[in-house]
Amino acid sequence: MPFRKLQNRPAPDEKTHLGPRALIDAVNGYIKAQEGKTQLESTPRYLRLVVKSIEQAIHAKENGNFYAVHSTEFPIELLWPLGITPLLNELYGTLIGLVGNCEQQSVTVADDTGLPRGNCLHYRSFYDMAEAGAWPAPDFAAWSSSPRDPATKRQAMAAKCMEVPSFGLDRPYKILTPQGMDYFVREHRALVRFLEAQTGREMDCDYLKEVTQLSFRATQVYREINELRGKVPCPLPAEASFAPMAVYGAWAGTQTCVDFLEQLRDELQDRVDRGIGAVPDERFRCTCATSLPFLDCGIMAQAEKRYGAVNVMDHLQWWRDDPDWLIDPDDPVASLAYRVQFAASDALYGTATDYVEQLRQAAVQCRADGVIHFCSPDSRHAAAGHRTVKDAIEHSLGLPWAAIDCDSSARSRTSFDGVMAQLDAFFESVEKSRSYQERKRLTGLRPAAGRAMA
Repeated sequence: MPFRKLQNRPAPDEKTHLGPRALIDAVNGYIKAQEGKTQLESTPRYLRLVVKSIEQAIHAKENGNFYAVHSTEFPIELLWPLGITPLLNELYGTLIGLVGNCEQQSVTVADDTGLPRGNCLHYRSFYDMAEAGAWPAPDFAAWSSSPRDPATKRQAMAAKCMEVPSFGLDRPYKILTPQGMDYFVREHRALVRFLEAQTGREMDCDYLKEVTQLSFRATQVYREINELRGKVPCPLPAEASFAPMAVYGAWAGTQTCVDFLEQLRDELQDRVDRGIGAVPDERFRCTCATSLPFLDCGIMAQAEKRYGAVNVMDHLQWWRDDPDWLIDPDDPVASLAYRVQFAASDALYGTATDYVEQLRQAAVQCRADGVIHFCSPDSRHAAAGHRTVKDAIEHSLGLPWAAIDCDSSARSRTSFDGVMAQLDAFFESVEKSRSYQERKRLTGLRPAAGRAMA
């Protein structure tokens, strides 16, 4: 597949850009290095499934299938019945943060072309790698619109750069309204027509119904996992915080997804039954207003060791109450359109009022002591709105709030020690807060004086 190269730019280096083969090798090396060190058996399992999703994508054509790159909040269930292998670009970018140093040459290409830093590294690296010729060339690209305007534009530009067809689902601003739903269903039906035209295949409706049922089952198990995260002590350690999101994002609509989530749920349930928490002495419980820091998964692991702090929910994995999105088993396309609006992180696409309410519900149900916002300058939507959300959470719940300045994906502009210093101040404020003191009085929590430095 031809790529448009930047003038005078050298050919891409697999290791410099962490192309698919190098990335797979790096993840496999990470898994091997973690052998015998993880709390959960599910931790290496989810990483292997992520590797498998990349393997399937880059070998799709050899297996007689098509391959599409797609964004989050996208109904990949529509791809499987047409023989299309999906690859989630944000997941690919997250892995670079997990096993790479995020200093790859590819993340500088957008700067060289004069493109603004208006969105997170996931989308920047996608375009950068496509421009440099390092991204595995898909048959087509697809995405769902986002409040981060450059996210949509960058993916459209990447598709144009790779000279492949593309389709963008136009998501309504006011979600879960009759007018919004009718519009989004029409968008999904247009997507089906696009996919059929690109593949020359007709949608297998019976197969799609099966896929949709599997996705709905995965949703139910995912919510059970979230409920277990809210138990005291929290059974889910930082090492597997991304596991449900990563597997659902890559495998929704498959038995593989259901099986993994059920295994993770059962493992967490066993820990709850035996009173095993992510840390031996749980002292602080926090939710994340956007996402955990992808740039270095060691940040939350260090928070466990240093403060006895656990993450009981992050907003990218919070599902609305009673997400019975399978509204019509005989109309899977309409049901999936509903699912995309009901899914985790969907409030990021709507009004600030809705966003605040979802954060409030998560904090209450998971019994949080405070809320952390890892505030990336490259995410205009989240960065611009954090003061509104902060005021609402502090006024309605009386919980401490911290906006941690960091780029959630790139280490080049983020200091690990700098982030930990900000967390030092946050947990000190939590311990002094009236809400925490009251909970400590009622539950007999031991004071967290003299934090244990790792």
